[in-house]
Amino acid sequence: MAYYPFTFVLTPGFSSLSLSASLDVLKWANATVSTHLFCWEFLSPDGEDVASDTGISIRVDGPMEKLRQSTPRVLVVMSGAEHVNEDYEAQLIGFLRSANRHGSFVGEVDGGAGLLARSGIDRSIMALWRNTVYDQAISDLALAAETTRRFPLDRPIFACDSLPDTFTAFTEIVRTMAGDDVARQIYHRLHSDVGLKRPQTAVQPEDNPSRSARSRMVVRDAVTLMKHNIEEPWKVSEIAEELNVSTRQLERQFDRWLRVSPAQIYSRMRLEHARQLIQEGRMSLTEIALASGYKSHSNFSQAFRAYFNQRPGDVMRTG
Repeated sequence: MAYYPFTFVLTPGFSSLSLSASLDVLKWANATVSTHLFCWEFLSPDGEDVASDTGISIRVDGPMEKLRQSTPRVLVVMSGAEHVNEDYEAQLIGFLRSANRHGSFVGEVDGGAGLLARSGIDRSIMALWRNTVYDQAISDLALAAETTRRFPLDRPIFACDSLPDTFTAFTEIVRTMAGDDVARQIYHRLHSDVGLKRPQTAVQPEDNPSRSARSRMVVRDAVTLMKHNIEEPWKVSEIAEELNVSTRQLERQFDRWLRVSPAQIYSRMRLEHARQLIQEGRMSLTEIALASGYKSHSNFSQAFRAYFNQRPGDVMRTG
């Protein structure tokens, strides 16, 4: 049986939730066919581990230079909020163009199709199931018909800027490779994420995709609040209250999707922010501690050393 390799190029600040959504579809497809039909690897621009938007680093399988050795069946750039230097961006654009010429699926997630647009191949991009589609209670067959019309399978190029878009695009890729039955089972599992009615024969209260979608949104919104409140950190209970969930519920969702607590994520984001300010070299350590939400310089130094295994002053001296 053929297998289909996916290559994810992760750039700093990529969305951990979007990556999770992509892999969920592939894992569910493998479970449906009871074999490893889909496999994947992670690359980064320089081959070094890359940090997500939550501050958690992902170990990669090598630098994106590996793409010169072979063309993947599916090439996905998971774009982050942090700037990628011009040399790496030029290489990424070249790899996207090459994969497109070889007929591979190429896509960009969470980048607003920026790289695809600059690559000159964006004319083939189709808008994937925007909110107006999700708002409709459409049937499985109706979605399949819409997909046939709007997803060009001859030279498929996709851009996703939301979790529903990501789920849908990856499920449609699975459809072209594994068939309608596998895609239909994935859609049944994700019925609420993509606007599908739950079939009467598929009621499974213990595996509620609607609840799954909501919990992902809660985690995403919590992370966004944290990113916008570094200097004056909120309490976890305040974040939960803002999102209309209990503190315990918020902690459970973080544990479910990220395997860490909200407090741990928040602390990592503040410390990563502090290290970036130190490397920029424009502020004193006292100013950086305050800008990162630490009222006490000693508490800041202790937390920094515990996380990075070096003191803030050492980072400042080494640049």
